[in-house]
Amino acid sequence: MLANDVQAAQRNLDAIIGQQTRLVDGLATETEAYARHAQACERRAALQGDAKGVSAATPFDDAADAAIAQARGFFAAIAREAESGSVSAPQKVLVAVDDLDLLSPGAAAQFMDEAARVLSSAPFILLVAADPRRLSAGWGKGLDETAGGERLGARVDAALQIGSASQYDLASMARGLLEPASAGAGDGETFDVAHSLHDEALSAHERALLEDLAPYTASTPRDVERFVLTYRLARPRTGHHGALALALAMQTGASEAAKTALEDMFISKRDEDEISAPQSETKFTEALTLALRASPISVADWRKAQALAADYRLS
Repeated sequence: MLANDVQAAQRNLDAIIGQQTRLVDGLATETEAYARHAQACERRAALQGDAKGVSAATPFDDAADAAIAQARGFFAAIAREAESGSVSAPQKVLVAVDDLDLLSPGAAAQFMDEAARVLSSAPFILLVAADPRRLSAGWGKGLDETAGGERLGARVDAALQIGSASQYDLASMARGLLEPASAGAGDGETFDVAHSLHDEALSAHERALLEDLAPYTASTPRDVERFVLTYRLARPRTGHHGALALALAMQTGASEAAKTALEDMFISKRDEDEISAPQSETKFTEALTLALRASPISVADWRKAQALAADYRLS
């Protein structure tokens, strides 16, 4: 009985996936057709405008609006299916966008705003590969650089700097290239691809630690939200949770002068030394005292945590 039920559910799931794939293919085909039609119309309009000495209107905006409307309908249908609670309904839908840097900064920022509106319901997660400086410039057009950075921070829940792997990550990468068959797995260790490490519940000690360190992250609820989310994303990469939480809190909450003072202090320290705080840095001293409740932190733990936290900086 159970085997038959599983097979029936699998057939239903395959049918749904096939239907969604056909919808996506159809949407892509129609979008390409709109784009080709718009380009042809623009060329004709440009020729007519040059001949008459006037600027002709283009139907590109209408074509784009139609494509956006179709995309909204497609994602709205997925959202309704997710909200239905059926067994076959998707729990999470990851939408990945690459090559956003091919657009101008203003167009990239406009695309991000529109994508955020279309994918605003619960099941969707928008993953974008882009240069944050270009997005910041797009949102800050006509304003100063600070305003663009603030708008970027208001729109991005978490960031990962994929171009700045730490020395520890590079060592792991080299090990994986040298021993691809055993990369990422210990003796007898297997991975369940249906289970995400990010879904694991935080321990009571971790929750208490994040609550204690939250006031040191910055001054807004948005900063605290990003601090907690970034911790959950980075957590599977280290076992030193106290050091990681402290490094993330200081990355967003400490002043540049405080960060420089901390770097200068630890330059001459040995990895096995216990971490301590400069007398002048009261804020760091208080946060360190709270973090040490979780576990002892060595200078090596702190350096690794700082390198890990730097991977998740917004800019």
